[in-house]
Parts: sequence; structure tokens; C-alpha cells
Amino acid sequence: MKKMLLTFLVISVTSSLALAQTKTYAITSEKQGEYIWTAIREINFSSGEYTKTIYSKSNSNDLQLQNRNGNSIASTSLINGKGVAAAAFDKVNNRLYFSEMMGNQLKYIDFANSTTNNLNIGVDENERFSTGVKSVDESNIITRMAFANDGVGYALTNDAKSFMRFTTNESSTITNLGEIRDSKRNTSVSIHNQCTSWGGDMIGDIYGNLFLISMRNNVFKINIAKLEAEYIGTITNLPATFTTNGAVADDDGNIILSSATISDSYFKVNPSTWVATAIKGGNEMYSVSDMANGNLV
Repeated sequence: MKKMLLTFLVISVTSSLALAQTKTYAITSEKQGEYIWTAIREINFSSGEYTKTIYSKSNSNDLQLQNRNGNSIASTSLINGKGVAAAAFDKVNNRLYFSEMMGNQLKYIDFANSTTNNLNIGVDENERFSTGVKSVDESNIITRMAFANDGVGYALTNDAKSFMRFTTNESSTITNLGEIRDSKRNTSVSIHNQCTSWGGDMIGDIYGNLFLISMRNNVFKINIAKLEAEYIGTITNLPATFTTNGAVADDDGNIILSSATISDSYFKVNPSTWVATAIKGGNEMYSVSDMANGNLV
């Protein structure tokens, strides 16, 4: 009887965990075939379907935005220009942090204090990334963002010369830690190289490191304490035109990739082999610039 009861409990817990899939957020285009990333949607990788639209610039008339003081703000002040290239989910505070392309302001959606029709937005003029460079160009924009296992957020410019740390407590701070250096083992691919290493996304791991997967599908492991990146290799079995733009860890320890160039499928990557397998998407597919959830590799 005890053995049967234990088996039943194990099956019940396993089934519950399978149903309670981690929420994953994707920064997508407004419409299929577009390449301006101003919509925020919730996605379920088990089905490949987008289950909820959190924010859409083209359909925000019924959505109320409020700042942390409870004052209404214009919907156009949430995401401007060509949209968002870097986002990260803070599971401790249930917040989705992001910054806009060609912009340096750190913003977040506070899901803990939001409803379906009323989003609570965190935005502060003092919470800005600073690269120390007066002019903003493609090299020094924030395109990668993630939370480490200690709950601290990190953001990285395209050229990896500005590595930012941001905290999420009441007295939040943003600190530029400086340049990420190449490991001495990096003899073939540098983290600073535009052709191989710009763009993409970052994910935290359980050991306190960050994995960077560049737009050209090259993988680096970033040692935060040493400010050093070691080149791991290139993800294989991806289509020739696939660019990695969003990356998250799923509930089984794999990495899920999405793209701004290929929108008919996602790819699951085994981090032990760095081999990708296709995941067919749902009927409604969009170009994706970034993804975020609370899982670690």
C-alpha cells in the first residue's frame, strides 16, 4: 500500500509540474512578416502557441498603463522606435525588464501589481545604462540581458565593451562593470567580433555564469567575477539563414532559440552537445527579437 501511494504521489507531482510550465515572454513583431519588435506576448513551447498578448502598440487603446506612483502614462512611452532587443525576467519580483533599441533607459512591467487591462510600469529617468560614449551607435546598444542565479540583472552591449549590472531592490542601481575580455583559450572567435559575436541573447546558469548565444549562433560562457568570456563553440543543425535573437532555458534543462529571420519554427538545443532540433510553431507566428523567463541553464 505504501509503495502504491508513493507511486501515485510521484505521478501526481510530475503531472502537476508538467502542467505548470514556466511562463516565457517573447518580444515580437506586431504582425506576421514585420520586423519592428514592439509587442510583448506569452508563449507556450509545449504547443508552440502564443497564449496571451501582454502589450501591443497597435492595439493598446483598451490597455491602461500606470507608473509606480499610480499615474497614467501614454502607451507610446512604453516601447518606442524599432522596439526592444534586450529583455530579462526577474522571477523574484515577477517583473519583465527591458530596454529599447538605440535607447538606454531600463524599464519593467510589474506583473505582481498589474491586471489584464492595467499594466504597472517601472520607469525612472535615473535608471539608465551609461556606456561612457556620447554617441549611440550599433556597437554600444544593449542587445543582451539576463538575470544570474543570485537575482542580479546583467546587460551587455553589442561590442561587449560595456557590461552592466542592475539591482532590483527599492534603491536600485546600475553599474557599468567595464569590458568583457576574451579568455586566453579564444584563439578563433572573439566576443568583440561584429561578424561572429554581436546580437543574440544571454541566459544565466545554476553556477553563477552567463551563457551568451550570439546572433550568428556562437556560444560563449561569461565568468561574471572575472569579466571573461570563453568561446564554447557553434550551435549545429540550424538552418543556414537562422539567426539567434531570443534564448531561454526550458523546464527540462534545454535551451530554446527563436529568430528574427525564421518565424515558422523554434529550436531546442541540448547544452551538452549544442545540437539543435526543430520545434514546430503554432498557426500564429511572429518575428522574435528576444525572449525571457525565470529558468536557469
